[in-house]
Amino acid sequence: MVRSTLYSTSSERETRNLGQAVGNNLKQRSGKPVILALYGKLGSGKTTFIRGLASGLGISGRIISPTFVLIRQYNLKPSGRLFHLDLYRLHDRYDLDSIGIGEILTAPGVIAAVEWADRVKGFLPKERTDIRFEVTGQYRRISFAGPQSIRI
Repeated sequence: MVRSTLYSTSSERETRNLGQAVGNNLKQRSGKPVILALYGKLGSGKTTFIRGLASGLGISGRIISPTFVLIRQYNLKPSGRLFHLDLYRLHDRYDLDSIGIGEILTAPGVIAAVEWADRVKGFLPKERTDIRFEVTGQYRRISFAGPQSIRI
């Protein structure tokens, strides 16, 4: 069953706080990989949300978008890893294979936050949460949908 939830934020701080709440909830996850597929235009709040997510997971320090390096990895305590992927510059299955996305998305204890997920939608597992970011005036509409979204 697919569940859907909609949030509205009016500032970067609120978007970051929403990400932080999601991160706090994901601390209680099982060992299965958690895939967060993020969709939205440039500047819609995806990276800001991931900064909050990382904070909620207990990651301190600066969270930088992996636009040019494609992937950033952060260790979680007591175990696990957060992978922040920016797939904007990828074009085909070969590109995905070259960064090891198959291994990342199936590794136990992994949380993968995938920006520009529309570039790889057919490659992502069905067990994921789709998070859509839409800017409407001064607000951001952030919707969560998918089988995994009930855990958020």
